[in-house]
Amino acid sequence: PPSMKCMHFEAFDRDENVIVDVKSKSIIQSISGKPLIVVTTCYAVQTDSRIDISFLVEPEKILKDLPSLARVGNCFVLHPTLCHISYFGRGPLENYPDRQSSSQIGIWKSITPSMMHVDYIVPSENGNRTDCEWVCFLDDDGSGLMIVSNKGLFSFSSSLWSQKELHNAKHTVDLESRSFGENGVHVNIDHALMGVGGDAGWDPCVYEQYRVKADKQFNYSISLIPISPDDEPVMVARRHVSNFCRECS
Repeated sequence: PPSMKCMHFEAFDRDENVIVDVKSKSIIQSISGKPLIVVTTCYAVQTDSRIDISFLVEPEKILKDLPSLARVGNCFVLHPTLCHISYFGRGPLENYPDRQSSSQIGIWKSITPSMMHVDYIVPSENGNRTDCEWVCFLDDDGSGLMIVSNKGLFSFSSSLWSQKELHNAKHTVDLESRSFGENGVHVNIDHALMGVGGDAGWDPCVYEQYRVKADKQFNYSISLIPISPDDEPVMVARRHVSNFCRECS
């Protein structure tokens, strides 16, 4: 699979509201070392403990004729205790850019990674939620992390298994038995996500409007915000979105 290599890193002060400001540039490259995508990431740690992260994703020309990228976004693992999920977006069940008819926009609460996971016979991408403005991952006491979009909406999914583990499994029995609250929470936050397709044949399998073309750059940003038991997620999201005004370049 393609690998990522950091090409540049710098840290500097920006203004009186920023504790640390970091900018890095990475290249996603093929097995042979050929550059595929350049990613510039800007991290700004604010005095209120918020972390603003901006991304500039630039696919190389070699990818311009690719039918579609699978996704443009980020994946990471949270502590096992952050297993209570609430979000503002489409729900209550999984939905994708071309699978939204049965979903409704709303605030969905009391969800766990186990509830989001869909046990397809052949494990694969699953459990996604589209058109999200924010998502919270909390512990039993109501403390945790909020992720807010600062530019448009995003998709997210949460699972007890990584994308690599799902990809390598041939059947549900190939996935190690795990329980929420005991195992890490794998999270995907996607700025762009390809549709599921399959309803119009398999060549091409996804309608043009639901593809993620690699002939343009992608610029998006999110904020990571600490949440305490007394916080109201809706008010926290509104306050922080209005404070964000910077992009990566």
